[in-house]
Amino acid sequence: MTFLTYRSNRQSIREKEIEYAKKGKDTTIDSLNEAKEILSELNEEIKGSFRESGEYIKEHKK
Repeated sequence: MTFLTYRSNRQSIREKEIEYAKKGKDTTIDSLNEAKEILSELNEEIKGSFRESGEYIKEHKK
């Protein structure tokens, strides 16, 4: 996920909040669940980047 994808996900969450608010629904739980999913994806991406960096350093350190 790129930064732009992250921004568009945030925007879609906000659009859903507005849509739910118009219907009189509480969006807090939905927003928190979606934010949790986005953060999990970002966390996995960061872990992958660190893993790749570590492998690169090991290969080129010798």
